[in-house]
Amino acid sequence: MFDAPNYENRFYIYESDVLYAFSVPMVYGLGSRYYLNVKYELNKNFSFWLKLAQTVYADDRNSISSNNEEITGRRKTDFRFLLRWKF
Repeated sequence: MFDAPNYENRFYIYESDVLYAFSVPMVYGLGSRYYLNVKYELNKNFSFWLKLAQTVYADDRNSISSNNEEITGRRKTDFRFLLRWKF
């Protein structure tokens, strides 16, 4: 959960991510953010990583971000998938 009244009081949150990636999302306002990481090895040559993250704002905003990245509503969902195949 986060509660930063305005942009000047924003939070940067480090999160674990899929292999070879990282994320440090920025949040402000009132809301919560959660994520789920899954790693599964099919065998010694194939493995995959999955990340599902969601930010839910509880304040009175009608959209998230602006311009080309604008999302209508109070919920932002991120999805990442990585498949590794060793030769």
